[in-house]
Amino acid sequence: MIFQPHSDRTKALMESSIPVLLCAALHLSMVSYGLTQPGSAEEFQFLATQGFVKLSAMQEMRSSPVFVSEEWAHVLAWDLFVGRYVYLDGLAKKIPTPHSLFFTFLLGPLGLTMHLITRAVVLKDASSLTKL
Repeated sequence: MIFQPHSDRTKALMESSIPVLLCAALHLSMVSYGLTQPGSAEEFQFLATQGFVKLSAMQEMRSSPVFVSEEWAHVLAWDLFVGRYVYLDGLAKKIPTPHSLFFTFLLGPLGLTMHLITRAVVLKDASSLTKL
């Protein structure tokens, strides 16, 4: 998407939802594996009650290799989903996307924000900032 955005192979791959679904399947397999590990019920309860409300709880969970693996797969699937949106939107509207894709894969929301700003500038339409 970044290095060969106009390649027929890149377009065909990204027009399909299969890459995102494969990443989602990887995420599901990591979650399933994690739930079979000793102490997983307690870790899940901790995440559900503390992890979403306390930064310190998320920091503590990052000491678990199973949690880190699951989170890595989660980020991979989400970044690919958003990156695919940026890529396809850029193709459809003839907007350059390599910089936005780079930052989407590196810093997530910053890349999407860059794409929305780039789109508004290229299209000379500030209202496009508020539309996905």
